[in-house]
Amino acid sequence: MKRIITIMCILGLSALYMTSCVDPTHPEFEEGDPVILKTDSSVKVVKDKLTIYGTNLFREFKKGSTKASEPYNQTIYFVENVDFSQEWYTYDTSAVISAYVEIENSEIWSNNKIVVTIPDSTSINVEAICVSITYKPKDPEIDEIMSLSKYYPIKIRKTDEIETVAIPAGSFVMGSEFGNYDESPAHKVNLTKNMLFGKYEINQRIYTQVADTNPSKFVGDYLPVNNVTYEEAITFCNKLSELEGYTPVYDIKENSLEIIPDANGWRLPTEAEWEYSCRAGSDTDYPFTSEEDANKYAWYNLSSGFQPHSCGQLAPNDFGLYDMVGNVYEWCWDYKDAYSADEQTDPIGSVNGETHVLRGGSFIDGKFYLRSSNRKFSNDMTTVGFRILRYEE
Repeated sequence: MKRIITIMCILGLSALYMTSCVDPTHPEFEEGDPVILKTDSSVKVVKDKLTIYGTNLFREFKKGSTKASEPYNQTIYFVENVDFSQEWYTYDTSAVISAYVEIENSEIWSNNKIVVTIPDSTSINVEAICVSITYKPKDPEIDEIMSLSKYYPIKIRKTDEIETVAIPAGSFVMGSEFGNYDESPAHKVNLTKNMLFGKYEINQRIYTQVADTNPSKFVGDYLPVNNVTYEEAITFCNKLSELEGYTPVYDIKENSLEIIPDANGWRLPTEAEWEYSCRAGSDTDYPFTSEEDANKYAWYNLSSGFQPHSCGQLAPNDFGLYDMVGNVYEWCWDYKDAYSADEQTDPIGSVNGETHVLRGGSFIDGKFYLRSSNRKFSNDMTTVGFRILRYEE
């Protein structure tokens, strides 16, 4: 089930407009009543900028005037719940049901646009954005203050949406008899839960929206987050779960870490879930047709220029997942542990250990490390990132 966590928002913008050029007390004002035309998007993320377009939105003096423009008092309301059953010809604060966040000034209030930064909020369920303006008409015969209101459907999210691929439960042979010693013995694994698996590695824009910091050494909004520790990755999972109304998976304490049973939030994949999703039904060493196809699917030492690349630029695997091998290594839940030849169902690895497992190879590695069964237990942290999943409800 796809859920979009949003916040209800009403934007009330108030200013007094004296727009008539024929007004003898204000001969330098531009002509025209204010008109609200549109917003720049139907979906936004908190801390993004929202632009409202129109005409005569700000009282301006004519070009060349020696008189400075006068500032306006404008108030911006982002409100949790509003009664939309009434006609919104005027902005009526009595219709506000819940608390609001007030911003004193917009960043830009010009003749043709208003630009504001969407504030952080814990509210949910956006329906519309309402813009309300009071002004004095240009018609000199009308000596009263007028108002207009206009609203547009809009969704405001806490973060960019995590795109996922639905991966069904199934069985596969995990490991390899032809790789490193720690990849054997190959053994059958049964996964019983349908997964909503991250289509891409977590990029730095999303990571920063959630964690309010960016540990990356190679920096760029749509590059995979890198130089990220295991602890930072699971903390991100919990924070994102809370923002989107899910139950956090990890019980993180000073000296212990446990999984909360039946939690429906975001998590790191187990090694078995990762390898199953990487193989995408293949039983060969590489998750693509042949070793020669590596350049089509992976950023590695012969194609990357020894730097990470924006997520999703190459071909996906047969499940529709991008960058499962190459670009950056990806954290898994499991601690380092030896394999058993026994058949397993939903394995989660050892409950304790010294280090967690990395999967997938990176932009500095050769083709050998792009194999589906390859395991890594330490690496240059600038090559380490992660992706996340939830179990389908």
